[in-house]
Amino acid sequence: MIQSAKDINDAFSAGRFHTQRFMKNAGSTGDSQWQDWAFASGQPAYDARIGDALAFTPQIASRNDAIFFPGISAGQTRHLAGLRAYVTSGGTGQLNVECEMYDLLGVYPLIDGDNTDLQPMDNTESLPRYADGVGVQAVLVNHVAPAITAGCATTINYVDADDAARSMTVYTSTFGAGKSSWAFDVAGVSTGALYLPISGRGIKSVTDLTFAVAPGGLWAIYLVRPIQRVNWRGGLAAVTQTVYTEKCLCLEDSFNPPRIYDGAHLGFFYMPNGSSRSVSLFGSASFIWG
Repeated sequence: MIQSAKDINDAFSAGRFHTQRFMKNAGSTGDSQWQDWAFASGQPAYDARIGDALAFTPQIASRNDAIFFPGISAGQTRHLAGLRAYVTSGGTGQLNVECEMYDLLGVYPLIDGDNTDLQPMDNTESLPRYADGVGVQAVLVNHVAPAITAGCATTINYVDADDAARSMTVYTSTFGAGKSSWAFDVAGVSTGALYLPISGRGIKSVTDLTFAVAPGGLWAIYLVRPIQRVNWRGGLAAVTQTVYTEKCLCLEDSFNPPRIYDGAHLGFFYMPNGSSRSVSLFGSASFIWG
């Protein structure tokens, strides 16, 4: 267990740490819009989040489909010790990028944007981690085929972490494939929100979804556990220097940095601020265990 400064020092002294590099090529256009980095090539590899339509598809990391970390022995716990990155190789073309590391627990893929009937979800499979749903969030993503109509009222029924039936209504946006594409306003143009406005302590499953008006395209609902948010700042466009960002997490929660469970499917949502992410994002994540 990692629960004190001594535990952290002992982990590094005993060689129980690993640093994993990642690199993603330029993302799609869209300033101030949350995007899933899985839709860009690089390492980890491109992943369009495909599965059987409307069936919850659990995500368990394997090889290059998420940020890699080593296995650990029984009785040990693994933690995220640090993040570091550049948002551009030369310090130009990007002001800054807000990034949210997530553990992708599963996806409801291929929701039909041309269908205005109630679309029931298949919950044969359950959450592979965080089974109680506490702290789990939901993201509505336009994936594979882009939507064509914004402002379509979308009702989502779900079960919260206390097994209570809940409902929400949001509105579609047309930000593009691979992006969190919902809004609070009927115009469907507000930006900034990543997670759907669930009630309670978290979400266990989605029951069904209904589009009041067809937005077009294909959609997915992700269930994720947020891990850590960090702002990676690039250089000003007029300055040709590289700006490097590092965040040490060893002091989080009284020397108990974010825990990373076996099978965690780690990736990032990112939101460019000031310009579209037209350049590569690369860096590394460090893990310790004990």
